[in-house]
Amino acid sequence: MNDIQSQINTIFRMTKGMTIFRAVVMLIIGIAMLFAPLQTLWWMTIVIGAIVMVDGIALLSSALQSDDELRNVMVVNAILLIILGIFSLSAPLMMDMIWVMLLGIWQLLAGLQYLFLQKKSRHTLFTLTNGVISVLAGLFFLFLPFGGLLAATWLIAIILIASSVMNFFTAFKL
Repeated sequence: MNDIQSQINTIFRMTKGMTIFRAVVMLIIGIAMLFAPLQTLWWMTIVIGAIVMVDGIALLSSALQSDDELRNVMVVNAILLIILGIFSLSAPLMMDMIWVMLLGIWQLLAGLQYLFLQKKSRHTLFTLTNGVISVLAGLFFLFLPFGGLLAATWLIAIILIASSVMNFFTAFKL
């Protein structure tokens, strides 16, 4: 019984350490994103681009060695990942703008869907409001991608900072 309790205590200590570490990292990234959003986003895109490119190379290597029926799909997926990684590494802010514009298209289409569904919905006011907000957000992201990028970065920063504070509280309750 004592042995099990000591193992549980060891796991809690390890969990507490990892939770504190995660909180510190999120807090640093959140503060960096809040005060230097574009530079932080630039570096994050570089890191993600490198990870995506390495993943694509590994997938391509695996696909070329495979005789699976999905080999062609894997090769296409790998090539797309490699291209996405190259674009992310060579023009990170442009890639960020492209992602924001894709978010804008998605929001615009979702908003239009809500507006058309508004007549069939029982909650017409909520559906109408959601549709209008989504259309406006979509237009904002499409026509002002830099502003959308900055707003998204600040939102992520606030979420990371709040999450790190909650992780600190959680760690000290363990």
